[in-house]
Amino acid sequence: MNTYKSSVFDFSDLERVFDDLTVLSPTKCSNYDIIQNKNEQILEIALPGIPKENINIEIDKNRLLITAERIERDVEYTHRTSKFGKTCNTFTIPADIKIENILAEYIDGVLKITLPRGENENKKNVIKII
Repeated sequence: MNTYKSSVFDFSDLERVFDDLTVLSPTKCSNYDIIQNKNEQILEIALPGIPKENINIEIDKNRLLITAERIERDVEYTHRTSKFGKTCNTFTIPADIKIENILAEYIDGVLKITLPRGENENKKNVIKII
């Protein structure tokens, strides 16, 4: 393999970096963090201003689908930077996640989904937020 060397960045390391990625991979997303350790992966998504009742989480095979809707209030704004409407985030989950033991909780505008490692049965599930 030909490798380009740069005094700023060693591009030969780039392939190794991508090979080492074993975390959830999103297709579209809000601000999120992924934390992983040997027992689980934890996905934290910022969904401020969205009531828990307006958030839905589904798993179909190896896809985690999170839909949410922030409804615009009927008020007169002097300045607005907040986004309103529906959002849909899809993540591909690794094969070593035990789907039946996934736990979701929503606290202070952050949706935290804990994905424990184990054998994946590749079936469709709906995750209840506690």
